[in-house]
Amino acid sequence: MEMRMKWLLDPTIPTPASPSHSSTRKRSAPVLATQPASKKLPSSAFYQLSAPPPQPGKGKASDTSVKPRKHGRGSSSSRTTEEELGWHNREENDQTPEPLNFTPARAPGPALDPTVAWSPLSIFRLFFSASVVHTIIANTNANALKRLQAGKKHVWKMLTVRDFYIFLSIIIFSGLVPVHNRSDYWRKKWPYNFRFPGDTMSRDRFGAIMWSLHLSNLEEDEENNRKRNTADSTSVTDLLPFPLLGVGYTLFVDNFYTSPNLFGDLSTKNIGCCGTIRKNRVGFPQTELNDLPKKAERGDLRWIRKGKLLFIKWMDSREVTMCSTVHAAFSGQTVQRKVKQAGVWQTKTVPVPDAVLCTSTPPPPTTPPPLTCGPISYGEDASIRKYCRNCHDAGNKRVKTPWHC
Repeated sequence: MEMRMKWLLDPTIPTPASPSHSSTRKRSAPVLATQPASKKLPSSAFYQLSAPPPQPGKGKASDTSVKPRKHGRGSSSSRTTEEELGWHNREENDQTPEPLNFTPARAPGPALDPTVAWSPLSIFRLFFSASVVHTIIANTNANALKRLQAGKKHVWKMLTVRDFYIFLSIIIFSGLVPVHNRSDYWRKKWPYNFRFPGDTMSRDRFGAIMWSLHLSNLEEDEENNRKRNTADSTSVTDLLPFPLLGVGYTLFVDNFYTSPNLFGDLSTKNIGCCGTIRKNRVGFPQTELNDLPKKAERGDLRWIRKGKLLFIKWMDSREVTMCSTVHAAFSGQTVQRKVKQAGVWQTKTVPVPDAVLCTSTPPPPTTPPPLTCGPISYGEDASIRKYCRNCHDAGNKRVKTPWHC
């Protein structure tokens, strides 16, 4: 002990041997041995130099070295971005986008010549022209042959123009006369004993056409599937015939088609867009700063604007998310909603964003029935007539017609 005390006071004395019980612990080489013997070190320097370097994994040694700070989740740069993209309340004003300059390629309205006697078939052919019909028939026949070559067992006869028009007429008829099952159109028992379509096309033939119907070219489909999710993929905007449509339109879509990238591209082409959007879409703000609370009241809303893109969260019976390039966030519009308060349902006026109000389908207007109608006879001999119920309720009990006013 005395020898060790002398060594601590005089660094020129050789280092004493370590005790036998601590032989497994190796003392670090004394740093003082490198100093000249004639130069005395201050006590502070002694304590700084004689301390052994901290060994990793043993104890919590304090490290006073300055390390560069990494910009992680809680860094100032990320916090600044979240503050810039934080959700705004409805009390905060939003900029109103400039109205679109609507310049259609032709004058809006019907383009039919009023001096020509148009039949239903001639009007129908304006939508299904001869070239369109022949293209659908060719693609359907090719698709049916492809199924046969793949081993699909079904009876197929080449589709003709006549069969295709009969097929379309059955589709239209099914929209006018709904039944429980499609096979009911070919039943012979009352009340399904229709003369059409059973007299014009069999049920199996209709099912074969429905099963093989194909609108696009099969080779082009394979090419498009190969280019899917690649740099060669064609943009949706390339499919819009702008020279035929013009610009200044507003496109309303649902959340299946809404994409911030698509809305931005169409906005550069003077096409406005608005629609519901899924929160997991690429480009939708993911910040939780000033977000809607979990138990938000009906009518609460939040919004974020990124250039021309406006993102909105609005609480109705559930949360509604919108994206628009043609609306401001909130302009004071309201809607009527039924809200349960204290166990009683009450009608309450709640604020609504402009984008939600424009995409909502208004209820059909209720128009009172007319007070008069012309009597119409039907039947081969014009002997069957019926009283009009609406005219009867209006006080005119002698008007007979097969149709309600």
